[in-house]
Amino acid sequence: MTNFVGRSRELAQLTESVFASSETRQVIDIHAIGGMPGVGKTALAVHAGHQLAERFPDGQLFLPLHGHTPGQSPVDPSDALASLLAANGVAQELIPNGADPQSTLDARAAMWRDRLAGKRVLLILDDAVDQEQVEPLLPNAAECLVLITSRRRLAALPDTVVLALDTLTRADAVAMLCRLSRRTPEGAGETAAASDVVRLCGQLPLAIGLVAARMRNHPSWSFTHLTQSLTATRRRLARLHAGNIAVATAFELSYRDLDADRQRFFRLLSLHPGSEYSDETAAALHDLDPVEAGELLEALYDEHLVIESAPGRYRMHDLMRDFAGTLAEADPEPEKEAALERLFCHYEERAAAASAVVTGQQPSDTSAYRAERSEVMAWLDAETANLLACARFCADHGRGARVVALARSLAGFLRLVGPWEQAIALHRTAADCAAGAEDGPGRAVALGDLALVRRLTGDYGGAAQDLVQAMELHHALGDRKNEARALNDLGAVYGQTGDYPATVEAHERALVICRELDDRAGAASGLNYLGVVLRLTGDYSLAESALRESIELFEAVGDSRGRATALNNLGVVMRQTGRYADAEPRMRQALDLAREVGDRRGAVYIRNALGALRLLRGDLAEAERLQSEALESARELRDRRGQVYSLNYLGAVRRCAGRLAEAAEAHEEALGTARVLGDRRAQGHALHHLAFVRIALGDALGAAAAARESLGIATDLGDRRGRASALRAEGAVHAREGRADAAIRNLSAAYDLSEQIGDCQGRAALLNDLGEVRLTLGDGAAEDAHREAAVLARDVGSPLEEARALAGLGRCARTRGESDLAVGLLRRALDLFSRMGAVERERLAGELDPAR
Repeated sequence: MTNFVGRSRELAQLTESVFASSETRQVIDIHAIGGMPGVGKTALAVHAGHQLAERFPDGQLFLPLHGHTPGQSPVDPSDALASLLAANGVAQELIPNGADPQSTLDARAAMWRDRLAGKRVLLILDDAVDQEQVEPLLPNAAECLVLITSRRRLAALPDTVVLALDTLTRADAVAMLCRLSRRTPEGAGETAAASDVVRLCGQLPLAIGLVAARMRNHPSWSFTHLTQSLTATRRRLARLHAGNIAVATAFELSYRDLDADRQRFFRLLSLHPGSEYSDETAAALHDLDPVEAGELLEALYDEHLVIESAPGRYRMHDLMRDFAGTLAEADPEPEKEAALERLFCHYEERAAAASAVVTGQQPSDTSAYRAERSEVMAWLDAETANLLACARFCADHGRGARVVALARSLAGFLRLVGPWEQAIALHRTAADCAAGAEDGPGRAVALGDLALVRRLTGDYGGAAQDLVQAMELHHALGDRKNEARALNDLGAVYGQTGDYPATVEAHERALVICRELDDRAGAASGLNYLGVVLRLTGDYSLAESALRESIELFEAVGDSRGRATALNNLGVVMRQTGRYADAEPRMRQALDLAREVGDRRGAVYIRNALGALRLLRGDLAEAERLQSEALESARELRDRRGQVYSLNYLGAVRRCAGRLAEAAEAHEEALGTARVLGDRRAQGHALHHLAFVRIALGDALGAAAAARESLGIATDLGDRRGRASALRAEGAVHAREGRADAAIRNLSAAYDLSEQIGDCQGRAALLNDLGEVRLTLGDGAAEDAHREAAVLARDVGSPLEEARALAGLGRCARTRGESDLAVGLLRRALDLFSRMGAVERERLAGELDPAR
């Protein structure tokens, strides 16, 4: 840091304290650095951090808290913890997130402290507003060091060493001035003048850096000339910053040296409600070409009037922004109004186009702002804070229509990646603004967007309430098309809570409206929704009928994305009813369509479904490839629900391949994310998968607990297929524990459910389970069960269950003393298991020698 000079006493005090306590301290080492704006608090903390970095090998983190950033609210502790956890390697989907802010804050703080337990990490919390903002962020590991900067004294923080930072000493200030200006005073007069310059700058590092830049850009200037200039402007600028007159004087000198165009550019930048500027946003404010705006930003950067926060992005120091804002007060109001309108229009159009690209609503090559998805995502990541700041500004200044428009343009992106808490606040504000302006359509749309995000946080009651209001508004406005959409969204919310009768009713009501309106696209979507819920309740025949009609309608209206979704859902119905040969072509066609239209998110779910089918058909390698691709894509897209399903499918493949630890890891991550999302059905799936893995690992108690919880969820939801899976898991636990009668009861009940819903593959698996348990009892019915399972497995094309059935028949033959028949059956089973790469081949290979 070339502009860092002096502070030897403060650095010594800080480092000696850290060294002295490193071996003996029992609590975390916290130092709070306080002082006035521009005094160099951050510079000292960062410089000390560099000197101490080797003592903290597990990481050094810097987090700006924006305690005093104009136009930007202080960082909420919960959001700060999310940032820290992400920087520490925690995936977004694993960061606790719920409807209750306090519970979310507590959960994030606990996770943060747990992550740092036993680690040596240096944490710099910059520009804290107060101790309440900081306390939740503090780790409890004694090996960590926390440096906090704040304009306020944080002496009330327990076990904190407070360091009050004053301005530079005169000698250090002169040394900084000389170093940055690249001048050495010659003679007593110039030496005295240099001392006067830093005195007039208040010996404040920020002001010294500015006047030094002026000296550097004006080779003919002397320290005496600079002193005279500062003295002449001091009285005139007193009104700008009465409490910080020297800095205002330095700012005025820098500003005065700009030409008229750059001065206007500088002033208008202060109008931006956000905290950062890019070429595009600066261009919108000033009605310029982005290239020209970028050149002007670079010119201000060279003059130390803006700071480069990232490549191509700039910000103003808060005092500089205040200075520019004060100057802008004298500009004509129409000019400032026009600048803000240009900025808001730019953001609204840009965000809507970008959000459409990243959410898959339109391919990037049709966007008004053509770019790769990664570039668009990066733009949204960088500008979301600014967009939210603009929305808050508009809400505070009576621009309700702008709030509604900005919220709508951001809805898709915020729904996909968050931050969901801020998205909820934004959509609620938009709904209120629309209500105040008696904008019924705007309020209905805002309520719908609010409901979709609340659903993601698990606030199903709130989401349903919002959607009912939105539906009623659309109905009152005569907008029946959007009324039907709200009904479909409401049905999806009911489905998340397991209220399947209400789900079916909502989708059927939506379908009636679409058919009355001859809205074929809406009817196609409604039928697809209906097909999914009918599949979940085991009404496979009705589900298939709805999905076939949906596919026809999507094709008729030219909606390839919708057709891909419906085709995949039809394939899933066929897979679950054992028609593998029919299911795969539908799924392959769906995947091709999703690729053609660039629907990466839809492709995640199609790959999951296709991978599950390949697993059932015995192709473990292809199944794992598909599931791994799906998981990777879901992580890239930050689709948390997609990650849950991909992890569960991937875990199932790994269990079949015998990689039990990896399988358990996948299912546990899926369960954790599903709990965060509040997705009960996904939780049930993860739990029943986890039960089978724990059985294989010998953890009977853990397996029983997982199976029991899975059964409770499926029963609550009315999910017959999920209930059958949970009963099968409980039966497996009983069998492992030697409780054969209890196992048979569970497995028989699961078989009856599978037969009711037409799940042929499930029936084959359960018959094999029953045969294995009955064989331990010496029951002759074991052979009948395996024989029926073999027939079913061959009919549906499931080599896994066919191999299990053959192995069971071989064991039955062995118990009767028919060794040759037993060996033949076991070898056929071994061949099937080996071709699949299934772990059962190892067990079976060990059985063959005794069988001979």
